[in-house]
Amino acid sequence: MKYYIFIFSLFIVLGCKEKNDCCIVFDATVKVQFKDASGRDLLDQSKSYAYKHSNMKHLYLKHFYQQDDIKKEVYYNTADNPKQLRLVQAADLTNVLYFFPEINQNNGKDGIHTYTDYLQLNETDEDTIRCAIYIDDKSTIIKKIWYNDSLFFDDTTDKYKFFVIEK
Repeated sequence: MKYYIFIFSLFIVLGCKEKNDCCIVFDATVKVQFKDASGRDLLDQSKSYAYKHSNMKHLYLKHFYQQDDIKKEVYYNTADNPKQLRLVQAADLTNVLYFFPEINQNNGKDGIHTYTDYLQLNETDEDTIRCAIYIDDKSTIIKKIWYNDSLFFDDTTDKYKFFVIEK
């Protein structure tokens, strides 16, 4: 019996090595608010001038080995937000579009990867969102965001991934 207790205790002690599995971080959300020159909320779904969430499309640049890149639409029919676009009303009653960059084409290597997405707000208005995203086995973190080739977020100088675009 002492033998079994000893083996069991040894098993517990050897199995309890300290692991550094703390803190899985998924921080890959871009928050955008659209306003016109008068300051009107262009995401207010009750207004006729607003961009309609149901008509928006999310596309990404699909990379093919030794072939031309093509734009593909993001749509996951079983997801809560199939287009990876979520419209949220903020505390001040303005509307904010939560945009989730398409990162499923990661090459499996840790490090910073750049992804190009396109946001079709209507039939004629398409914007480009490029993100530099750090990815490893525990984390996915946006480091930089370019909106229509203008740098809007840099994690070394900016705290929030939220910005207002005037249309």
